[in-house]
Amino acid sequence: MIDHYNAAHVTKLEQELFEQRARLAGVERTLQTIVTKAATDSKRNATDKIDARMCRLDNIGRGDLKERDWRIFPGQIAYPRLSIRTPSLGLASLRAGEST
Repeated sequence: MIDHYNAAHVTKLEQELFEQRARLAGVERTLQTIVTKAATDSKRNATDKIDARMCRLDNIGRGDLKERDWRIFPGQIAYPRLSIRTPSLGLASLRAGEST
């Protein structure tokens, strides 16, 4: 089920990445003829979105955990749980949908 979601998410991200690259190419053509504030902002936005989608694609493909994976962001449901696997008992977060 997770692999199916990841495959669908990768497809969506690749489509968005293609759209943003096409947008960036169009804006760069416009900037070659005339420099406008709208075109400059559009180039910045397209570049930022391309970087964000590339980062998401890299995160889906990686298998190791990083420090940022343990953060809980606003709007996410996280339940505290007691960890018995470690020698010292302590609280750890259990994100919604995560099994122990």
